[in-house]
This record gives sequence, structure tokens and C-alpha cells, in this order.
Amino acid sequence: MLKRLALCANYKIMKNAYYSFIAPYIDYSLLNWGSATNQSLQSLKKVLDKAILLMGQIPEKSILNFDQMYELSVGKFIWQLHNSQLPSCISSLFTKRPVYNISTRSSTPYILINPKTAYLRRSVFFNGLKIWHKIPDLIKKSKSLQNFKKKFKMHLLENFE
Repeated sequence: MLKRLALCANYKIMKNAYYSFIAPYIDYSLLNWGSATNQSLQSLKKVLDKAILLMGQIPEKSILNFDQMYELSVGKFIWQLHNSQLPSCISSLFTKRPVYNISTRSSTPYILINPKTAYLRRSVFFNGLKIWHKIPDLIKKSKSLQNFKKKFKMHLLENFE
């Protein structure tokens, strides 16, 4: 569809088509299956990269690639965990750090587990807190999920590698 649309549409229309027809399928349940092995995700990443290339010249790097979409999804999940917006049955799966009256280097009340298997290393329990530690404090302190999402997306686009 994007290939045919590219013949007659400008970038704005292409971007709207991408966010209407492709991004929702990638984003849906990305938190669950986005941590699969690179070999499993290789074909999906190729298709997504091809779709982005079909859109032509992308002004100011405005579209996230697959890995950035995964980081954004995990970041939103941990922000909700950190701000007590998740059900207690999910938040109880994370190990809380004991509360002391002294300041520590860690900016999260959750303990980063030491995974024993490759499967656990790719899980949200490990990756989520690892990604959370990389997010600047100014973004973490956002008052709403929408504000956090907007700031974190801009941060990911600015630090594109």
C-alpha cells in the first residue's frame, strides 16, 4: 500500500498512512513480543525498515525504528509502575528495594534482578529497569503518561544511533 501511495502522495500523507496502517500492528502487544530474539524479529524489522524507506526523505528523524518503539513501550510500562498506575498483581512481580533515609545512586525503588538465562535477560523485568535507568531524570519526573511519552520519544529521536 505504501509503495503505491508513494507514487502520488507527499510525506505528510505517507506519515499519516504509516501511523494508521502499520504502527498500530507493531505497537500492539510490543511489550510482550518485542523482547524476542533478534533472529525471530529479523524479518519484522526488515519490513518495518522498508516501510520507513518507502516514505522517502524523513524530516528531522520523526519516526521511531523497531528498537526505539520497544524502548518507548517499555519506558511507558515502567513509568506506570513507578507512578503506581498498574494493577497490584503486576507491580507485585517486581522486587522492591528496602527504604532507607539516605540517598542512594539508584533512582528507582525496584531491584534490578541478575538474570540467569537469556530468556530472563530479554524480559521486561530486566530490560524495563535497565531502560529506566538510562532515561534522564527530567523525563522520568513527568506528571502524566502523555507528557512522559512525548518527552521520551523526542529523547529517543535525538539520540538515534
